[in-house]
Amino acid sequence: MALSSDLYVGELLMRLVGHQTGEISKVNYQPQKPAFSKEPQEGETFIERATPESQGISSKWVKDLFETLYECPHANLHKIMVMRHGKVIGETSFAPYDLDYWHIVHSMSKSVTGMAIGILIGEGKLNINDKIIDILSDKKTLNSMLRLRDITVEHLLSMTSGVQFNEAGAMSGNDWIKGYMDSGTSFAPGKEFSYNSMNSYILSAIVTQITGQSLFDFVKERIFDPMGIKRVFWEACPQGITKGGWGLFMRAEDMCKLGQLYLQKGMWEGRQLVPEGWVIASTSVHARTDIPEAPEYGYHLWLINSRQGAYIFNGMLGQNVYIYPDIDMVIAVNAGNNEVFQTGTMTDILYEKMANIEVSEDSLKEDKLSTRFLEKTIMRIQDKEVLGKLIYRGGWNRRTDSYDNKQDMIMRIRALYGAVYDLGESGIGVFPLLMQITHNNFTDGIKKIGFVPIDRKRFGVQIYEGDQIYTLPCGFDGSGNTVSLNIHGEVYDAVVKTRLSTDEYNRMAIMLRIFLLEETSERRINIYLGSKYSDEDTRGFRGSCIPTGIDVHFNEYPGNDLMSSALSNITNLKGIQGILLNKLEEYGASFLVSKTIHYTINPRVHGFLIKDDAGDTSDGDEGGANTKSDTSLENDMCDIEPDIVQ
Repeated sequence: MALSSDLYVGELLMRLVGHQTGEISKVNYQPQKPAFSKEPQEGETFIERATPESQGISSKWVKDLFETLYECPHANLHKIMVMRHGKVIGETSFAPYDLDYWHIVHSMSKSVTGMAIGILIGEGKLNINDKIIDILSDKKTLNSMLRLRDITVEHLLSMTSGVQFNEAGAMSGNDWIKGYMDSGTSFAPGKEFSYNSMNSYILSAIVTQITGQSLFDFVKERIFDPMGIKRVFWEACPQGITKGGWGLFMRAEDMCKLGQLYLQKGMWEGRQLVPEGWVIASTSVHARTDIPEAPEYGYHLWLINSRQGAYIFNGMLGQNVYIYPDIDMVIAVNAGNNEVFQTGTMTDILYEKMANIEVSEDSLKEDKLSTRFLEKTIMRIQDKEVLGKLIYRGGWNRRTDSYDNKQDMIMRIRALYGAVYDLGESGIGVFPLLMQITHNNFTDGIKKIGFVPIDRKRFGVQIYEGDQIYTLPCGFDGSGNTVSLNIHGEVYDAVVKTRLSTDEYNRMAIMLRIFLLEETSERRINIYLGSKYSDEDTRGFRGSCIPTGIDVHFNEYPGNDLMSSALSNITNLKGIQGILLNKLEEYGASFLVSKTIHYTINPRVHGFLIKDDAGDTSDGDEGGANTKSDTSLENDMCDIEPDIVQ
C-alpha cells in the first residue's frame, strides 16, 4: 500500500497496543447499523419446510451432523440451516443465539457483490475486460495510470489484481478509492491469486459509478426485494460507498435463499434475477489458490473439493453458504470460530459429512424414531431440554453443603451492592477489539465497574464506559439474560451468561460471557474479588468488609489468532517505534513483543474500591437503596435452586 497508509495503520496498531481510546482511527465514524427488527417486514417471504425423508435424506444424517457440530468445542456454531430441493429440511440455532436474528457475514458479502456485477455485465452496461481507470476516470491519479493501467474488472473478481492496498488500508483514512489508486502492485495483473477485500470495494464503487445507486440499494432493488429478503443491512464507507467485501448483516434463511438462487442458475420464482451465463462463469475456475480445501477461485466465490462441482460463499470466522449442485443441496452456517478461509474443525466436519452423505431422488419412508431423536438433539442444542436432577453418592444428605456454598456466594454478591471499583484508564471496551476494528467503532474505555440489585434472582454488573453505563444482568442460577447495548449510537442485542466460582487463591470469581447475537465474537469478563497476594487483604467478605480491590481479566473469542497476526505488524513499523521494536527482535527479546500483543487482546487490570454503599443494599428496582434483613435474604435465596443436587 502507499507509504502514508502504511504509517497510518502502524500508528493505529500502536494506539491499540497502548490502550488508547476514543476516535483513534483515521476513518471518521458515524453510526449506521439500525437495531434489528424482530418482526417480519412487509413483503418478506419464507422458505417452505419439509421433513428430511420427504426430500430423500434421513433424519438420522441431519441429527448426526447437528450433534457432531454441537459436541465439537472448536466448531462454535451459532446457526445452521440445511436445504434440499429448495426446502428447509433441518435448522437450529445454538444457545443462546436466535435463528431469526440477522448476523454479520463478513466476506460472504463478496459473493453478493459478484452477483451485482454479473447483472450489469448481462445488461451490457459493463464488460469483464473494462479497465478500472477508465470506469473510475474521475478518480484516477498519475500513479494509477502508471501502475494500475492494466487492471480490469475480471482481475478484481478473481482476486488477481496484485494491488497492495488491502483490508488494512480501510483503517488509514476516509478516501479508500484514492488509497487504492495511489497503491503499488505486488505482481502483474492476472499472474497470481492474492485475496484482497479492497478489490470488492472497488467493484462496489463501479456499481455506483454506473448506476448512480449504492451497491446496497442496487442489490435491494434487483435481488433482495424480489426474493423477499427484507431484514438486511450493509455498511458503507465514510463516503457512502457500500463496503462490498464485508459489512453485510443477513438472516440464515436469506443466506440459504442466495445459495438456492445460484442452484437455480439465477432464476427465482420464474424471474431471471442473475443471468444464467454469469452463474456458470462465476462458478468456473479463474484462479488457483493455496488453500487445500478450496484450491480454486471463481468470481468472488470459492470452489471446494468436498463434492464434485461444489462451491461456497465464504466469510471469515465461519459465515458460509455451501452449494452442492450434484445433490441439489444448500447449507448455511453462522459461527464464531477461528476459521479465516476453509480451514478448521467446522470445515472438516461439514466436508466429511457431505462427502459421505447418502441421498435418494425418491422420498424415504418416514422414520418416527429418528425424527424424535433429531427433535431432542435440537432441543439440547437450543438449551431447551430440561434435565432431571442428579443425585450423587451420599444422596440427599449431601444437599446441605452444596446448597450452603451457593448461599454463601449469593450473600457475598449481595454484600457488594452499591460498591464501585475504579479501573483507571483501561482502554478496554465491552465491544470486542476485533469488532471495534471491523466496524470502526472504538471504545472510550471502561473506567469503573459497580454492582447493583435487579430482582430476587438477578444482580447487575455495571460497566462504566465513556459516558455510558451498561448494566449487565447476571443470574444467580447461571441462566442467560438479554440486554441491548448502545455502542456509540448502534444497538447490539446480547445475552449475558454468568458463572460464580472460586480461583486457586480462594477468591470468589464472577465470570461473564457476553454473547453479541449479531456478531461472530463474544466478550468475556472475569472479575476476581480480592487480591491474590498474601500481603494484601484476601479476607474478601469477612463480616461486613467487602474487598478493597478486584482483578478483572478481559478476553474475546474468536479472533485471538486473527488479531495476533494483525498486531504482529507492529514489528514492521517505520520511524522510532519500528526501530525500537526491531532492536528487541535482534536481541532475542521478541517474547516482549508477543506478550504485549497478548495483553492487548487479553488485558488484565486492577480495580480499587472508590464507593461503598454496602450498608444500604436493596432488592428490587435497579440502583435502589434499602437495607434487607438476614431473614429476608435467606428467603430470597431459597428461591434459587442449585443446578445439580448433591
